[in-house]
This record gives sequence, C-alpha cells and structure tokens, in this order.
Amino acid sequence: MGRHSDGKENFSVASWVIAAVVAVVALLALLAWWLWPGGSADDLAGDADGAQATECIQGDMTLPVAADAASEQAARELVESWAATDPVVRDYCVQPTYVDDVSLAAVYVGITDGPLADANRGTATADTTPVAAIPVGVAGAPDATLESVTFPVADAPGVAQVVASALSGDRDAVIATLARDRDVTSEQAAAAERFAATEAAAGAEFSALGVVEARAVALTAAGEVSEEQSRAAAVFVDHAEEQYSAPAEGVQPVDQEILTAVRNAPPAEAEPAPAPAPEEEAPVAAAPVSTLFVVDTSQYMANTMGQLSEAVRGSAEALAAAGQGSALWNFSSPLNPGVTQGFRSNLDFGASPEEIGRAIGRFGTAGVPQSRSAVVASVNTATARAQETGQPVRVIVVTTGTEADMSDEVFADRFRPNESVDLVVVHVGGGPVDPVLAGAADRSIEVADLGGLPDALRQASGV
Repeated sequence: MGRHSDGKENFSVASWVIAAVVAVVALLALLAWWLWPGGSADDLAGDADGAQATECIQGDMTLPVAADAASEQAARELVESWAATDPVVRDYCVQPTYVDDVSLAAVYVGITDGPLADANRGTATADTTPVAAIPVGVAGAPDATLESVTFPVADAPGVAQVVASALSGDRDAVIATLARDRDVTSEQAAAAERFAATEAAAGAEFSALGVVEARAVALTAAGEVSEEQSRAAAVFVDHAEEQYSAPAEGVQPVDQEILTAVRNAPPAEAEPAPAPAPEEEAPVAAAPVSTLFVVDTSQYMANTMGQLSEAVRGSAEALAAAGQGSALWNFSSPLNPGVTQGFRSNLDFGASPEEIGRAIGRFGTAGVPQSRSAVVASVNTATARAQETGQPVRVIVVTTGTEADMSDEVFADRFRPNESVDLVVVHVGGGPVDPVLAGAADRSIEVADLGGLPDALRQASGV
C-alpha cells in the first residue's frame, strides 16, 4: 500500500543515528582521559594507593621540629595537629616529628631565641609567628615571694623573667635573683619547694601569674636540613598560625634588657678583691690575651658573609698561633616582635678559628646596624672577662654604621670604658661613620669594602 503525505514536514532522526553519535562521543572522551597526563588504569579503577602515589611523587620527607624547654609541649601538639592533615608539600608527603636538638631542626618553637643563637641557626624569615599561649607562674608551696622561688634561667629564661617580674616590681632585685639562678635548669628547679614553671610542667600546685607566647619560625637550610625541608617548614608555621587564637589579654612580653643584664651580672657570691697596695700593683699586660669579634649582620652586609668569614677566621688563626683566644658575637636590629636586643653571643672565648668561620658563614643578614647597643654590651662582657682572668681583653667591632639605636646621651650614660679593654671599631663601606663610636674607641679604622678587611683586622689585632 502506498504511503500518503499528511501535508506536514517530518524532522525526526532515526534512533540508530542517535546511538551512534553517543557511542562516538563516549569513545572520544575515554581516549582523551587516557592520553591526559597522570591517567592510568589504577586511577580508572579508583585505586586510593595510586592517587596517593600521584600526590607524593617525590616520596616521604620528615620535618624536624624543635623547641625551647618551656615550649616543648606546645611544639609536640603542633606536630600532631599538622600530621593529622596528611600534609603534602611540593610533591612530598611530609611527616613532622619532634626533635630535641635545635641544630637538626627545620622549625623552631620558643619563647626566646637563645637556643637558635647557641646552635648557630638562621631563620628563613625576619619575623616569628605566635602559635601558642603558655600560662606561667609558680609551682609548689603557696605564698611565694621573689626570694623564695627558684628560677630555671638556664633553659627557660623567658618564663623565669616573666614570673620574677610578676612577683616583684623592683627591677634590680629581679636581675639579682635571676643572676643567682642563671645556671639552674628546669629539671633542677623542679626539685625546689617553689619554682617558676609553665602550667604544663607544674603539676597539681600552680599559681598562674601571666601568659607568654611561644613563637614559631622556619629555619634556613644547614647541615642535615635541606632546602625542601625549609620550604615545608614555612607551610608548617602557616598552619600553626591559622590554628592559634591569641588570648584577649594577659600576654606578657619577655624583657630582653633584664635578661641581658642577668647574663652580664657578676656571680652573686663573688666579692670584689681587695685593692693591692700601690707598691704591689701589677702592671697591665702589654697586649690582650683574648679577643671578642663583634660583627655586623645587618642588611648592608648582604652577600658578604663568605668574605667576612674568611677575614675573621684568618685573624682568629693568627691570634691562636700567638696563644690568644677568640669569641664571636653578631648584631643587627631586633627582628622578632617583642625582642628588644639586637646583639647575640654566638661563641664564647676559646672557640676555634674553624668554629668562628663556620658560624659567620651561616649568619643571615637583615635589619639595620644597632652598633652602639652591641658595643655597650660587648665591652661590659669584656670587662667581666678581664676581671675574671686578670688579663686584658680586646673587642673588635666590624660595622657598616649605626641606625635606629640608642641616642648620644643614652650611649654616654651606659658606655663603661675600662683600661683592661681595648676597643677597636672597624668601619666597612661607604656609609656614614658613627662619630660617637669612633670617639669611644681606643682605635678606629675605616676600609672601603671587605677586600680591605683582612689587613684592617691584622692592624686591629696586632698579629
């Protein structure tokens, strides 16, 4: 039978044509996915192990985290918190772990930065980040007074200072008491009837007197710490900062000036030796037998630590050959919030030339040169050394100038020259010479750049 038109146009498409188009599109999509980087049969099957392997194509990497004695618990909690997120940084599966040795760490958590200076570790950033609020006070028997409390100054100086200052408003008494206990560790203090401590370390009997903040900072690559670990450390610090909620009130800053005075104070039990009769007075030695190098690590010394290291090490080697010991400090301006001290004691008298060279080579550079503060403190330390040994001490300050430091009047009030201390100021570069320092020095030497520093140091040291 013939088919008759109904007068209307028919636009329908045969079902087999639709099915063919769908099949072609599906095949093309599968082929594109298969050829796309990272596609695999394991991924197609939804294999979780395959997905993890793709994320961590570089493998596993540990992230060592260290802390001062007062911040250990906070640091361990931060390690656990970040580990729980299964962190992946730059294709590494990162496994944070707590370590006791700051020299092996990529992250430091602490109330003060003393352990960093002791370990000669540099920070990857200029600023530290608050990551934990730590209650501090007195543990043990009630009715504590400043004199009745034992303070762990040796390994928890920030806790010791904040608690001592809370117990007494007499600054001199606080300094004297902390100087009394400057060799006391947290473990030793805990054996006393009353002792300054964090709430976590105090046990049942604890009287809170304030809150201090532990701060975290990523450290530069050094020794066994790689650049990749240093980068992962920055991510760890960011996570710690995000987790932290600062107390609305009660946070007490650490008074670095008090801690500096404590370090420079003579032993409490020491008594001044009687002055010899005029006919018995011994002449001052012709040349110092110890030299303290105080070097500028401000931003103006950027990219020069290698040259500086070689020059100072060479001078220290010549001094050692002459039977003279050396020590090392560095200074810039305070880089961390709440820190008021820009100078640091790195290596004590008796350090080898190799140790001095390595330490300088690891220094970072930042901030501005607060030379006057460093000179006042280093001369005080040299004076104490001279009194202790009965031998004169030389202080050699390498500086690019002075910025944002104490005024002329304050320097004149605090600077204590001593006939047993030979102060030599070596000005490097084209920046303005500080006339106050030049006037205070026994000798002042100027060099245009670090190329002239070895000769200047030979002239300064006399060897």
